[in-house]
Amino acid sequence: MILWTLALALAIGISPRIAPVQAAPIAYPTFADEAFRAVWERYDRPVFYGETARSYIWGSKITDGVRENYLEGPGNQHLVQYFDKSRMEINNPNGNRNDPFFVTQGLLARDMIRGEIQEGDNDFAQANPAEIPFGDLDDFGALSPTYASFKSVLDAPPIPSGNLIAQRIDRKGNVNNSADPRGVTSVGVVPGVTTNHAIASVFYDFLQRSGPVYEDGRNTNAAIFVPTFYVTGLPITEAYWATVKAAGQQRDVLIQCFERRCLTYTPTNEPAFRVELANTGLQYFAWRYPQIADKTPPQITDLVVTDVTSSSVRLVWKTEEASTSEVKYGTTDQYTNVAGNLELAKFHSVTLTGLEANQNYHYVVISRDVVGNVAQTQDNVFKTRRQEASPSPTPSPSPSPSPSPSPSPSPSPSPSASPSASPSASPSPSPSASPSPSPSPSPGS
Repeated sequence: MILWTLALALAIGISPRIAPVQAAPIAYPTFADEAFRAVWERYDRPVFYGETARSYIWGSKITDGVRENYLEGPGNQHLVQYFDKSRMEINNPNGNRNDPFFVTQGLLARDMIRGEIQEGDNDFAQANPAEIPFGDLDDFGALSPTYASFKSVLDAPPIPSGNLIAQRIDRKGNVNNSADPRGVTSVGVVPGVTTNHAIASVFYDFLQRSGPVYEDGRNTNAAIFVPTFYVTGLPITEAYWATVKAAGQQRDVLIQCFERRCLTYTPTNEPAFRVELANTGLQYFAWRYPQIADKTPPQITDLVVTDVTSSSVRLVWKTEEASTSEVKYGTTDQYTNVAGNLELAKFHSVTLTGLEANQNYHYVVISRDVVGNVAQTQDNVFKTRRQEASPSPTPSPSPSPSPSPSPSPSPSPSPSASPSASPSASPSPSPSASPSPSPSPSPGS
């Protein structure tokens, strides 16, 4: 089975040195149904316009409208549309369009783990579990799990509330308790959860977040996930630490799979982006339709180095199709550093920080499209600015000591004045002083 047809598996931040202030730019999607638009815009419109710092809930469009088999749908089909993070679907087009579940998602993560494709409310076609890694496509390491790795832990007991999560899973589904919990605990089985699985504290807190959402034509602050498990579904595994390779670097990531999606927690990410949703829609589409083979890599154009300082630069470029953004760089062409993000976009911007002043850096930029085709530039060089010296403060002159006044000599007695006094001169009038200007009013008065 051809499984390596997707760009990158999870939306794990791949830059060890860059702190994103907002999610990467993507192309604004078109929608197969206005109900799909309403759902996407509620969650992701504030992210698209940079009005909040969080990762995308749906992300880029992968397909236009697609008709897939669904036993209870009109003509035994239903309308679906794939996005980076999941799939939207309408099972009953004659239903109440105001019902929060008029648009559903399907059990994508569960299907990939168990090896089955849902084709009706209770109808499933058999398939192989998805051997898709949670990291780079070439992450074949024995420690790096795939979706299929989680099949062996579907029936694991829930971690008691308050216990630290130290479980680690490998590619074969083996579990040990060797991980550093990093303070992450279990909140136990949450009321209303019928799958008998606990939830990791970082994921539960994420699902309880409030922030800007787009409703009734404007942004408003509200609970993001309504109902709580609408986006993810119920948990079907416990949370496990795993070693994954992302952008060529090994790192520890906490992974927990729910019915519809998997969540990841990367402790080294910027706080607003530590919890992210896997690219489950992209992964599922590649797993279900492996025969679709696009062999053409993106075309990188308009590469510019801008905003150059003594310690940072920004690289911007374009691609004609949505693809990832990655920069490899270093003081030689060995490129010892990697920065970027995994969101699919046509307009790319990556900022490199922590650079040395007045230093030449070699770099290449890399973009991967939705099916994993890779484009890479030739070696390029930029140079950071010189470090500007801080101006030395000008010392204030020492005040000169005031001279002591000399004593006035005692006047000698003068002869008596003549009885005819000379007329005294009238003093010139002093010029009138200009009036002092009135003080300006304080700002805000």
